[in-house]
Amino acid sequence: MKLKKQLPVLDGSSWMIGPNPDLSALGTAGKNPQECVDHHIFQGLDEKWHLWACIRNTPVGRVIYHWEADSLEQESWKQTGEMIRADRSAGECLNGGNGEQLMSPFVVFDNDQFYMFYSGTDIGDTGSSDDLHLTGAKGLCQMCLQTSPDGRTWTRHKNEEGFSRVFLGPGNVRDPSLIQIDGVWHMYYAGYTGDDRLNAGTYLRTSTNLVDWSDWKLVHYSEHFHHHPYMAESPAVVEKDGLYYLFLTENYQNGRTYVFCSDDPTDLGVEGSDDYDVNRYFVGIIPVAAPEIIVDEKTGQEYITTCIDLSGGVRMHRLKWVPRY
Repeated sequence: MKLKKQLPVLDGSSWMIGPNPDLSALGTAGKNPQECVDHHIFQGLDEKWHLWACIRNTPVGRVIYHWEADSLEQESWKQTGEMIRADRSAGECLNGGNGEQLMSPFVVFDNDQFYMFYSGTDIGDTGSSDDLHLTGAKGLCQMCLQTSPDGRTWTRHKNEEGFSRVFLGPGNVRDPSLIQIDGVWHMYYAGYTGDDRLNAGTYLRTSTNLVDWSDWKLVHYSEHFHHHPYMAESPAVVEKDGLYYLFLTENYQNGRTYVFCSDDPTDLGVEGSDDYDVNRYFVGIIPVAAPEIIVDEKTGQEYITTCIDLSGGVRMHRLKWVPRY
């Protein structure tokens, strides 16, 4: 039986959950306004809800900041003052010309602990690397990891080099989104191949232990929808009634996110492949930016976040699904 696609729609007005924090204690602000961008929400063992978000244009660059709440319906979550900053001794942001540039956290729970993945950006000059498929216009970039027994106290993962990274590339690696399918973790993330940042796409790696990851696979690419390196941002993948939905932000300020759908989590539409058809995968547009989809397991209510109000912070909507005709 062919599964029926659905369209995600906003249900009612949004409310502020992560107001833009005052980080003036970090130093003198730059010329660009401080903004909340990619973020993630998870529930801790104490049933508190946690929001971690990338704050860009701070006096030191990009940091990851924390809020918490008792309920997803709560407005203006508590700012704890906790933040994660780049640690160059752990191999993060080694190309220091742009300051600290930690980005896009995502947290999952497995093996009795929490795993937080985030972009550790550049590892410095790639030089004459033989791994040409990993290089990009901004150099070789990385996905990093921290773990926690309780979702509050975080420790950086250390690989054989003593670095927090779990894999490199392709290109400007960022914006992870994870789901578990048949016991295998699937991580979707943004990046690009070669030296041309117009080759922006959504990539997939898989793992059974969240530390050792497969090689990358391009699972979504479309010049029709994403004809700029920053028009294929913030992939979020969720499963709904047997189908897999990819949310991709094309524009932050206008809140324009495309939604694609497939019955195969390893194929979300790659333009140029023999069976690619835009209409086969495209579902519609939802007016949010860098969304995360959250389900309250107690009530079954679904929510979706947005940072369309970049200088204001992170907002929340209720989410519902309607038949797509």
